[in-house]
Amino acid sequence: MKNYLTVLMIALLSSMQISAQQSESNFTFFTENGERFILILNGQRMNIEPATNVRTTGLTPGGYKVKAIFEDEAIGQATSTIMLDPAMERTFNIRPKKKTMVGNTLKKMTNQVARDLNISARDTTTNPDKETYVIRWVSDMSLLAPVQENAPVQQTQMTVTQQQSGQTRGGGTVVQSGSTTTSTTTVVTEGAMPTGSGSVNVQVNDEEENVQMNINIAMPVVTMTEQTTVTSSSSGSSNATNAPAQASHYVMPGYDGAIGCSWPMQSKDYSNAQNSIKKASFEEDKLKIAKQVAKSNCFTTEQVKGILKLLTFEESKLDFAKFAYSRTYDIGNYFSVNDVFTFSASKDELNEFLDANAR
Repeated sequence: MKNYLTVLMIALLSSMQISAQQSESNFTFFTENGERFILILNGQRMNIEPATNVRTTGLTPGGYKVKAIFEDEAIGQATSTIMLDPAMERTFNIRPKKKTMVGNTLKKMTNQVARDLNISARDTTTNPDKETYVIRWVSDMSLLAPVQENAPVQQTQMTVTQQQSGQTRGGGTVVQSGSTTTSTTTVVTEGAMPTGSGSVNVQVNDEEENVQMNINIAMPVVTMTEQTTVTSSSSGSSNATNAPAQASHYVMPGYDGAIGCSWPMQSKDYSNAQNSIKKASFEEDKLKIAKQVAKSNCFTTEQVKGILKLLTFEESKLDFAKFAYSRTYDIGNYFSVNDVFTFSASKDELNEFLDANAR
């Protein structure tokens, strides 16, 4: 009876652990100009020492009251209320409030009225409770990675060898001599997400204890792949497994020039990055997001051109084109980036940059 209960508890705990891991989420906050801050989530302090970038993991999805308290007391703090979805990493930028044309006009009007009435303008006094910094969304990233992109970390190999020695029949004729080796490899993928649904059925029938239970526990199913290699030889035996070699970098069809990075972004990830850039309201924010994507990814020349087309000003395009060069796979094709620019001066400056940084 104890063994039955032990099996049941293990199945229940495994199901609960898998479900919890799939729903946990992360937050990342960083300051635009490098100001150091303490992050508070729902009244709980997340970092001991002030930092310019704070990442929190294993969070429960739901609403969070966020407060960033700056190390520089003159800055004060920034607050916001943010929703966090399951299995999602959300990134936010903490930056100074932007001065708009409407705000500047109202300020000038207020000061002029104050001078006309010979009184002090209201905005000449300092309000310590007024927040001068804001928390703005930058990007979302799903934590549910596809199974095929993970590296295999566990291999179990079983080898069965069948060998036939020389045999004679009727007059000493040799019938067969040789060996055959069959190797089967099972690959389990690290961090693999469920690829289907399944169940664990636990049945307990114990007449002596007068106990009857029938419990069905739904659990995710992770796909396991098998590779079988058969090797034959005329004599002796073989126990070798032929494993495919792992490519060191992406191979672009028809391209044999210099390489700036190994694996360009996949189409889905690149599309998500473009959408994040498009959502930004200001040119400087678009440029910052584009650089953030470039810091941790590899582009093709065509992908760089696609991001440049999302920028408006020639100066921003030239800035990103220089920044992304060392993070581009087919740098031998980078001259085609000139097609995105309008002015010949921008093209000349980019060409000078490429000549100075040629590989």
